[in-house]
Amino acid sequence: MGRFIVVGLAFVAPRLGPTQTFLVYFFVVAVTSALIDGFGLLGTAAQPLQARQLVGVLLASVGLVLARSLRLALRPAFQPHARGPPID
Repeated sequence: MGRFIVVGLAFVAPRLGPTQTFLVYFFVVAVTSALIDGFGLLGTAAQPLQARQLVGVLLASVGLVLARSLRLALRPAFQPHARGPPID
């Protein structure tokens, strides 16, 4: 499982950047742990979701949305070539 995480992060990091990669990782861990606890997966006893788990998932999703929107808002405008037109 550790290999899957490392390879997945190595594949995603160049596309998303370090901040969004960390937030996606944290979001997936928070959601997965909430699902494992809530449904009793992987041989664990099912436990009702606690408020702190839901707050963690909510904060991770808000952070991911904010990081995504700020990245799009701060993206530099497209500048084709600074050199000017080609010389004949």
